Amino acid sequence: MKYIQLNNTDLNISPICLGTAGFGDKSDLEKSFEILNAFVWAGGNFIDTANVYCKWLKGHGNCSEQIIGKWLKESGMQGKVIVATKGAHYSFEDPGRSRVNKEDIRMDLDESCRTLGKDELDFYWLHRDDPEKPAEEIVDILEELKKEGRIRIMDFPITAQRG
Repeated sequence: MKYIQLNNTDLNISPICLGTAGFGDKSDLEKSFEILNAFVWAGGNFIDTANVYCKWLKGHGNCSEQIIGKWLKESGMQGKVIVATKGAHYSFEDPGRSRVNKEDIRMDLDESCRTLGKDELDFYWLHRDDPEKPAEEIVDILEELKKEGRIRIMDFPITAQRG
């Protein structure tokens, strides 16, 4: 498989990214491990997950990240694959409240790091935007986390309302 070196980084990623929203929901632990192993065997090294994946199921928590964290540890692939995760998704208990703020982003990031067994995340994206906040304020939050060595590459969605 040909890899893509991302501009201004040392990251070489597979052009195919494995989405894992169904891990722990549609795929149990064993099936998820099979999928991850087959993906890496085929040359893939870029895995996408999110802190919110499976939180829509009562009692499951962030089970996609839990499965990936367990697989990274057991397979010895920690540091050999690129993991992208996301935070700042709205809470299912209070969907009207924006979680695009320093406290909630940091809380999600901390939980993701613990669950994935990583001190620094390769990619960190925000799952939601808050058009009520200036984009600069959101970028500043992510830049602070990057400077702290918590995330390598960051991104956040910009809604069509932003000019």
